[in-house]
Order: sequence, then structure tokens, then C-alpha cells
Amino acid sequence: MAYAQVSNSPRLQAVLTALRKHPQGLTGLDLAMEARVLNPAEPCSELRKQGFVIEAREEAKSAAGRRVFRYTLVGEPSAEKIG
Repeated sequence: MAYAQVSNSPRLQAVLTALRKHPQGLTGLDLAMEARVLNPAEPCSELRKQGFVIEAREEAKSAAGRRVFRYTLVGEPSAEKIG
């Protein structure tokens, strides 16, 4: 699978901006709403492939019993490695 480069992807830039704005992290739902993406796990995976360190920790269970994850940006690649 070919991944989009951060420099050419408004979707990845939106996710990265949201994560940078919230150093305490965002739940999957909050990240989806702020970055306007349907599945925040996918762009986070693409960002990881480019050297960004994004933690996804299970935080709780929803009222319906679904797992709730919090995504936190904990590291970034050096400038010359960002595509």
C-alpha cells in the first residue's frame, strides 16, 4: 500500500495539527471530529510509517462496551525525514 506524504496530504496535516494542538491526546472520536477524518487509526498509521510516534492507548469502554482509544503524539522525525 502506498502511503501519502505529510507535505502533500491535507488529511494527514489535519490529523497532525490536531495532535500537536492537544498534547494530552485525543480520543478517536475527538480526533475524527477535529481533523474531519472517518477513521483516525488509518492516518495515524500512515504518520507512523513516516517516523511520527503516536501512541494509541485504550482508555475506557463506551456505554455500548466498545473500546475507547486516546491518540497522543509523543515524537516527531527530524525535518529532513518528513516527506
